[in-house]
Amino acid sequence: MKDNLINSGKTLFQKIPEALPAPSFTILLDTKNKLTTFIFSKYETPSMKKIIVIILVAFIIIQFFPIDKTNPAPTPGMDFLKIKNTPENIAHTLRTSCYDCHSNETKYPWYSSIAPTSWWVKNHIDEGRKHLNFSTFAVYEPKRQLHKLEECIEMVEKKEMPLESYYIGHQDAKLSDEQRADLVLYFKKIKEDTERKIMFSK
Repeated sequence: MKDNLINSGKTLFQKIPEALPAPSFTILLDTKNKLTTFIFSKYETPSMKKIIVIILVAFIIIQFFPIDKTNPAPTPGMDFLKIKNTPENIAHTLRTSCYDCHSNETKYPWYSSIAPTSWWVKNHIDEGRKHLNFSTFAVYEPKRQLHKLEECIEMVEKKEMPLESYYIGHQDAKLSDEQRADLVLYFKKIKEDTERKIMFSK
């Protein structure tokens, strides 16, 4: 029986990939003529020091891949605030809470200079402009403007905009209930004006 256990153990070891180190020890038990094998392996793992060095090197390397912070050329004649003759208090709120991600007047925060956070910021801004760009609002067809205004009303009312993540480094972007109410009323007014223009243009 002892020889059988040893031979079984040798056969088991031969099936272990050569790339892996040998187990530290093996326990072979014979229970009612059934061979039960327990293998406890101790593999060499990278030291914490090596892991930290690798992370630091990777962090330094990705800093050589900065984002492009160049804003598109300004187009005042197409800007939402200009073409809608927005009141100053509403204009200030929009510039403070919306324009960094939804216009061509982005003011990049300090952490946008540090990768990989910079990549996340850039992607967020690109997606924001793609979805709604106040700087080129005049380019939208009236029906599309109407749709964008409806989305603005919904997002502000449901407190889905600005995003919570945007408040990091932008505490002044937080909207009070009064500011949200003012924005919603203003967007609804512009929406009604747009609906009338669409109606009269038919």
